[in-house]
Amino acid sequence: MKSIDYKAPNGKLLRIDYEAINDEIKAIKIYGDFFMYPEDGINKLEEALIGTKNNIKERLEEVIRKNNITIIGFNSDDIENVIKNI
Repeated sequence: MKSIDYKAPNGKLLRIDYEAINDEIKAIKIYGDFFMYPEDGINKLEEALIGTKNNIKERLEEVIRKNNITIIGFNSDDIENVIKNI
């Protein structure tokens, strides 16, 4: 398994674990502290990356843009800042 991190335009971080044979992705899992809209966005991203060779980040950006996928969510720092300001 190999891993890369992808930072979405809003700063949310996605961890991408993948298995590749001859540089072609055969299995993939995307996770992190985020929510995705529409809800099937994560499936669309994983499906679109299967078979990809290299340029994983560019392909991610293309699929996100093409499917109007929004990545949102809170990480622990966000929650601490909200609590401090209450």
